[in-house]
Amino acid sequence: MPRGETQAIKSHHKSDRQAQPYLNFGGRFDVALAFYGKVLSAQVTFMMRYNEGRGDQPISEEWKERVMHANIQIIGENQIMASDGMQGQTPAFSGFRCRSAR
Repeated sequence: MPRGETQAIKSHHKSDRQAQPYLNFGGRFDVALAFYGKVLSAQVTFMMRYNEGRGDQPISEEWKERVMHANIQIIGENQIMASDGMQGQTPAFSGFRCRSAR
């Protein structure tokens, strides 16, 4: 191929898969949702707070209104999943994991 020219890469494999990241906001879900709502027009499509859960684990008063799990729609039909994290955990970034569900 001559210098300066590029060749289009064609994919021979089409997939209906989407990446759905799961974000833990360390007790600041409401702040994060306000930000994503403003910049990405994000909307909550599902949310469960800790006080709505099964109740098999003790939850402090401080965490009862925190978000256990939520689905958030962003940019068209894309979804991210998120929560306030878990009671007693200190938020810290330590890389990420990628899982493939078939």
